[in-house]
Amino acid sequence: YLPTRRAAGLGLFMLTIAVTPAHIYMLQRPDLFDIPYWALLLRLPLQAALLVLIAWSTARAEGGSLANKSF
Repeated sequence: YLPTRRAAGLGLFMLTIAVTPAHIYMLQRPDLFDIPYWALLLRLPLQAALLVLIAWSTARAEGGSLANKSF
């Protein structure tokens, strides 16, 4: 279970990194997209938070961390 979860997390992390250029391009050329500028600005911090969440949820936990507990 844990190796599969870790592999899935690494895949999600890499996929999230792979779409970063699209976020930056949309921020540089907002006139091409029918999306409010505030939403384009919000995407990068949300992506960073998502990366932290993915890394946290797939990290190898040691000791009595919540990541080792099964609910």
